[in-house]
Amino acid sequence: MKLNKIEITIGSAMAFIVILVTLIVINTKQNNIKYSNISSIKEEAYKMSNSVALAKNPQSKTSNVNVAMQQEQVLGNVKEGDASLVASKEQAKVKNDEAEKQQEIAAEEKKKQQQAKKEGQTTSNYKGLSASEIGRKIDTLLSKSTLKGKGVVFAQKALALNMDPYLTASVMLHETGCAWKCSNLVRTKYNLGGLKGSNGSYKKFNSLDEGIEGYVNILYKNYYSKGLKTPEAMAKKYTGQKNPSTWISKVRSYMKKIEKA
Repeated sequence: MKLNKIEITIGSAMAFIVILVTLIVINTKQNNIKYSNISSIKEEAYKMSNSVALAKNPQSKTSNVNVAMQQEQVLGNVKEGDASLVASKEQAKVKNDEAEKQQEIAAEEKKKQQQAKKEGQTTSNYKGLSASEIGRKIDTLLSKSTLKGKGVVFAQKALALNMDPYLTASVMLHETGCAWKCSNLVRTKYNLGGLKGSNGSYKKFNSLDEGIEGYVNILYKNYYSKGLKTPEAMAKKYTGQKNPSTWISKVRSYMKKIEKA
């Protein structure tokens, strides 16, 4: 069947429309242009294709089929453009979220470093002695207890918080009896400071090292960080007594034994 001039003109116009819309979609994808009115492109494409369709010979079935096929092609191109834009937006959002997360991590790490510096957490010795040397001194009073060999752990945890390791260990020795035989709480729950959980019962730690860390941390939080850094300064709050002289003398006694060891 031969096509008349009108049909040829219609076909050329539709081909031009398809090329034009395809170029718009490709340009949008390459340059990541965020069209908020992509639906208007669809509507315009339909209007143009329908206008051309009305100008054709209404008796030409071949022309009707060509117009319908070209309309579907235009719609397909526009949908592809929609999908590309959505994918680009999602990728951009993921990248932005990752960048923000990295910034938060970096900021938190910087904050921790500044706090550590402020609190003197870089301290590696006490009175010229290393953690290992201090640990051996503390161990001389732990040789008969459940905490045997854990002196260095006390020293490391205390020095990390810029605390007096002799005082830290001495309070524990007086409260737990670990100079001879540790309390049942230490032996069964690795709980050195009588620490309680949220339910009010005594907390159970997974290991002695974890229990020591929990004890040192609570001593730092409740006393050392508040300026209570000697037996005399922390005694009333620790014991709840008006005249805690006995407690002070016992703790001081252990401190002297450790230092002389």
